[in-house]
Amino acid sequence: QCLNLFTKPEVLAPEEAWYCPKCKQHREASKQLMLWRLPNILIIQLKRFSFRSFIWRDKINDMVDFPVRSLDLSKFCIGRKGEQQLPMYDLYAVINHYGGMIGGHYTAYARLPNDKNSQRSDVGWRLFDDSTVTTVDESQVVTRYAYVLFY
Repeated sequence: QCLNLFTKPEVLAPEEAWYCPKCKQHREASKQLMLWRLPNILIIQLKRFSFRSFIWRDKINDMVDFPVRSLDLSKFCIGRKGEQQLPMYDLYAVINHYGGMIGGHYTAYARLPNDKNSQRSDVGWRLFDDSTVTTVDESQVVTRYAYVLFY
């Protein structure tokens, strides 16, 4: 839903009208953001702070339900038409922010890479909280405090 909103066409207000160099007049226009090419590593920063005025600022703790596995960006990437490999991403880390604008606390979840010597297919997720590191289940990674996502 966030990516749908980010790439949704937007009709410009009359005071933001596009200036046509051919007819030399301002015209009603729309704009739309699309992705041309995707990186090997995708970093998404969620807008967690709103700035209503110079003095009034808020922390946004709305829940953003993001996929841990198989984030498919094919419908948002217009430059990849005809390529065989789909732009699919798996989450490997999350930075969380707790608190407000004045003060807060950061933690991180990270998925450890597969250990070639291990019999397990996935070593798993860890929660990094200051000097403490604990093992967590993948289901705990998606929270309302997620701030930066690493795919």
